[in-house]
Amino acid sequence: MRLIYSGKTKDVYEDGSYLIFHFRDTVLGRNGEEDSGGNEVVGEKARKGSSG
Repeated sequence: MRLIYSGKTKDVYEDGSYLIFHFRDTVLGRNGEEDSGGNEVVGEKARKGSSG
């Protein structure tokens, strides 16, 4: 597996012909408050990055 992208909320790996997305529990926002349009990490929410 090879890391091909690392960002604020996810990492993307290449494994042969597959892409594997690893989502983090980070929350983005503005001025310290959660905002889906924000571009700074303002905290974390448990299991936010989980699919289950």
